[in-house]
Amino acid sequence: MRKAFKYILFFLLIFLLILRPEVRSNINANILNLYLISFLSMVVLHLYIESKIYRNWFRIDVFFLLGFTIVHFQWLIMYRFSNLIPKNLTRIWIDDDYLNYGTWLSVIGGVSFLLGYWSLNKIKKNTKPLLNFNYTKLLYFTIALFALFLLSVGSGFFSGARYIKGESYTPGGLSSYIKILFSISLTLLTVFVVLNNKNSHKKSFLRWMMALNKSYLILVLVYVITFLAAGDRGGPISLILTLFILIGSFVRPFKLKELVLAIVVGASLMTIISLGRGVDSNNNILESGYENLELNSGYDFTLELANSVRTLYTSVSQVPMNHDFFYGQLWSGNVLSVVPFAQTVYVQMLGVDNEYLGSAEYITFLTFGKNPRSGEGTSLIADIYLNFGPVGVVLLMFVLGFILKKLNLNLLVSNDLRWIIVAAIFGGVSFYLGRSTFFVMLRPVIWSFPLTYFLIRKNKI
Repeated sequence: MRKAFKYILFFLLIFLLILRPEVRSNINANILNLYLISFLSMVVLHLYIESKIYRNWFRIDVFFLLGFTIVHFQWLIMYRFSNLIPKNLTRIWIDDDYLNYGTWLSVIGGVSFLLGYWSLNKIKKNTKPLLNFNYTKLLYFTIALFALFLLSVGSGFFSGARYIKGESYTPGGLSSYIKILFSISLTLLTVFVVLNNKNSHKKSFLRWMMALNKSYLILVLVYVITFLAAGDRGGPISLILTLFILIGSFVRPFKLKELVLAIVVGASLMTIISLGRGVDSNNNILESGYENLELNSGYDFTLELANSVRTLYTSVSQVPMNHDFFYGQLWSGNVLSVVPFAQTVYVQMLGVDNEYLGSAEYITFLTFGKNPRSGEGTSLIADIYLNFGPVGVVLLMFVLGFILKKLNLNLLVSNDLRWIIVAAIFGGVSFYLGRSTFFVMLRPVIWSFPLTYFLIRKNKI
């Protein structure tokens, strides 16, 4: 079945490449239906076959495909299945003449991802002995970073004013690096806490959770509550994904019904927080969000994420017609981010405009000009397309699929700490990877290894 599925994906990809539409063409309902059914049927088959291999549904590929589908296909699903179109059509689709081509890019990217995923069947099992870790230094380091961030970030981060005024507030200078380093450190800490307790689970999952390091649990609780209360959802979601993907891999598998429940509860809570953070009210963020909750359909829970597809249509409407592909230039910001303050030096010394540091900056420039009131963000297919066009979409999505399969296999059969750390980092961004850049994981992956080397002591057991 697995080998046959790989061949199905290969020939489907060839067929889709032959059916390439013009960049700009009238909406073709038949071709859109074909694209949509092709992708969704392959995703369903993928999940079905994997369910025969993995008992655990909290996996990196599951959350990636969920987020990727919402970003790149929810509006198309709404259009074809429910006859809904964006009220602000020119804001989301830019021009409906780009719908065929944008959808085609998403489909070949998604199918290529699945083909890359199924191109790797097994890895060599690591026979090294299991390790027990002393993470005390990392724990104190992480707590210190959190305290430093709270002291340095300023009241603007917690007031919610940036959402009320429609502004994009990002901690600047030193506090931004403290926040990044803290999030990486907390992810690493989560890895070692779970690994040290992976054999202690018996019957009660709640008891297992409560038996974890108390300082770690308090830190996580305070962090999640503080950031959600400020309307910042990204960090807590990333941490929760990392924690539960590791638990599902090493402690106890999560069933499909638990995944569905988590999605429903998580989507409802994040929607309420999103609505509450943009309200100037004396109530707390949950009360404000609940008071403003108006749902017309189940689509509304993920509509904010689905609206990110506008970045893809903005990209195809401008490149390569008005600007050539960037051939990697828009990844310079991701690469330079590995070295603190290197972006600033790069911009000042070479006179590079900020909009050429990354796809999010470029798309924001296309939408709002030189003085944007907020950031547009990006999406995975748009990010790759702007740099290397359709060829890049096929090749790099294949590579991404191959990487995620390797990470899943390492979580399943390997004791290699390096791959477990990389998998934890990928897991944290897996759901939002569909609206991120291709190299969004580069900095956290590279920074994680010196932190591990200096702050973790390994003992054989």
